Amino acid sequence: MEATELNVIDETISEASLPEACPSCHGKLSVRLSPDGISTVCLGCHFMGRAQLETDEYGSTSLELLPTAQA
Repeated sequence: MEATELNVIDETISEASLPEACPSCHGKLSVRLSPDGISTVCLGCHFMGRAQLETDEYGSTSLELLPTAQA
């Protein structure tokens, strides 16, 4: 899965949209990377979470979602 939109806000904050990435409804997941960490939100089902990047021994990177709230 690749980001469909990438927006660099400043040198420390970036945002991306990941299609079909919401673990709850499979909708578009908005991701914000900042010095505070990685936060996610789905505007479809209101899933909110924190995330962390994982890299395996082959150099592949994945996003692990840690739910914080769902309205």
